[in-house]
Amino acid sequence: MGARSGALMADKEERIIEAGSKLFSKYGLRKTTVEEIAKAADVGKGTIYLYFQSKEEIFAAVIRREVAEHATRLRTAVKLEEPVVQQLRNFILTRFRSLRELVNLHNLTQEIYMEMRMELDVGSQEVVAEEKEILEGILRRGVDTGELGITDVPLVSMAIFATLRGLELPWLFEGPDMQLERKTEVLIALFIEGMKNLKGLGRSDPERQ
Repeated sequence: MGARSGALMADKEERIIEAGSKLFSKYGLRKTTVEEIAKAADVGKGTIYLYFQSKEEIFAAVIRREVAEHATRLRTAVKLEEPVVQQLRNFILTRFRSLRELVNLHNLTQEIYMEMRMELDVGSQEVVAEEKEILEGILRRGVDTGELGITDVPLVSMAIFATLRGLELPWLFEGPDMQLERKTEVLIALFIEGMKNLKGLGRSDPERQ
């Protein structure tokens, strides 16, 4: 009985999230109501509050699920047989295209995105960690193949990731003519040239020991 009850609860929660996803995509967060979500999920309004405290919490659950799918897209985009520069290019392009698709799908405004970002960062720590792991893996392969001459992979990875996070707001909410490919090439050039200049830095100097 306990297992059956648990399965029913999980089914209702999934129906609520799925209903919320469809309504948020159609009307956006602000115009969607808890009553509409309950009706679409075929549950009572009171049932919604057994699982979620507000429509914002439902929305966060929807976004967390899609952000998890976003990490899968990143792993698929980074093909190990390709040169490291191309892997890095694919990582950046796929990351911004995937996030932009999420923003457009749910009619997110900058204000809503910023409101949700802190909560999503907390709820999606595993996804953020996976993004960092993918990026660091690209850099380590570059070091192993001799394509990159960096010595402090975690530090360089952190700097690149911080740059990408800092560009999210301006890049995600620019118009359709934002020229993502061109801007990505500029970033790639900056990163690669910067990493060339790091060659040899971080190694101990025997003369100073």
